[in-house]
Amino acid sequence: MNLNSNAAKKAMVKLSMPSYSIYGDVTDETSFKKNIKIKVGINTIANENILGEPTCSYEDFKKEYDAFFAIEPMERLRDVRNYKLSKTDWSQSPDVPDSLKTKYQTYRQELRDLPAKSGIDPKIDDVEGLLIDSSVTWPNEPS
Repeated sequence: MNLNSNAAKKAMVKLSMPSYSIYGDVTDETSFKKNIKIKVGINTIANENILGEPTCSYEDFKKEYDAFFAIEPMERLRDVRNYKLSKTDWSQSPDVPDSLKTKYQTYRQELRDLPAKSGIDPKIDDVEGLLIDSSVTWPNEPS
């Protein structure tokens, strides 16, 4: 299983293992113990990490990972939505004409309402974990 880095990080933190490295696919208990190493200390002479095995089972990790992975698409949608909102902050300045300001107020409200919109099903790229923009029907920014 190729791990989504955001979901894996959140799962590891929740399982009290915030400092770790992943060296390969994780599909079962054996690959989990082999491919995930926890930083347990540092060799100050060689300035190298001292690594150990995870302190939980694959099942515990998978349960947390799956829960975070399920919400990851909506998290990425909110990230892109927030970026789009930040790009239009200028439109609400006092010196912007009311006709343009009103158009942008409508657009910005549509962006804010998007995550709660019925039937929305954002998708993320399996490799990069980024939102697939075409999986969301975005409101049109005023021109």
